[in-house]
Amino acid sequence: KGVVLRFLPEQELQQISPSRGRNITQAKTDAEGKFEAFTYKQGDGAPPGRYKIIMTQPGRGASWGGNRQGRDRIDGKYSDPDETEMTAVVREDAEGPVVLEPFYLEIEFE
Repeated sequence: KGVVLRFLPEQELQQISPSRGRNITQAKTDAEGKFEAFTYKQGDGAPPGRYKIIMTQPGRGASWGGNRQGRDRIDGKYSDPDETEMTAVVREDAEGPVVLEPFYLEIEFE
């Protein structure tokens, strides 16, 4: 029931045709909204760079990390990379986990 986050490299978003087949850094929040991002395997984090972060909450029957996302329960409100204000920076010289400022989402559930 968590929110899926995808970290999109800003550098690639500025290109006309971003590279295909590239592993995208992603995460899924726990019940408290906490997450640990990974790119290739659990626990490896994100490569250094500047990221735009998009979020979705896959509906019933969706598969985490797979192609079946189902209906986005937050109606795409945070899934547009051109509109998102959520960003992250992973510095080349970062030692240990990078802690991001909290994201506050305006979501109404029925």
